Parts: sequence; structure tokens; C-alpha cells
Amino acid sequence: MRYGRVGGLVGLALLAGCLVVGPVPGPAPEVLSVMEIRAGEVHAQVIYADEIKAGAVRGTVVRSGKLKGGYGHGKVEAPVVAAGTIYAKEIKARLVVAGTIYVHELEVGR
Repeated sequence: MRYGRVGGLVGLALLAGCLVVGPVPGPAPEVLSVMEIRAGEVHAQVIYADEIKAGAVRGTVVRSGKLKGGYGHGKVEAPVVAAGTIYAKEIKARLVVAGTIYVHELEVGR
């Protein structure tokens, strides 16, 4: 069993003989478009960002021009943020993981 529901609020994961209890993860959105992301970890297939400040980055990084308003509004703060494609003006995270990361300014090892 990978995930199950208990009262709709708690998920159970049985991984490598360990039982982990926590919130049931919802499906990741296909596209996330926001002004700012603050997270412990950010995961996506593709990220487009004006600025990324991260402790570590995994993926192919491509330096790009600034997004011209291609990101949405608002701010996301969460331990883990995941989506198929992310558009953001600014990402601050401990770890950023994506297949390809298009970014104007990148600061790693903060």
C-alpha cells in the first residue's frame, strides 16, 4: 500500500519497511503560475523563473531572459511545491529539482 485514507485527512505510506503518517498528497497541478514560491523543495518537469535562490539545484539549467509577465499573481508557501510546469517571478527553496530550468538569475548555496 502506498497511500490510503484515514478520515480523509491522514495518509499512510509503507516504504522500505517504514510506516509514515502524514497528510494525503493531492495530485500536482499541470501548470502553476505565481509571483513567488517559498518552499523547502520545488519539483517540476520544467521551471521558468526570473530569479531562483536555492541551497541546491538539480536539473539542466538554461540562462534565459526575464519573463515578461508570464507568471501569475500571489504567493505559495509550502514544505513541498510540485507541478508539471512552473512559472514564477521568484523561487526561494532549499532544493529545486526539474528536468529543465529556465532562469534569468540563479543563486545557489544560500
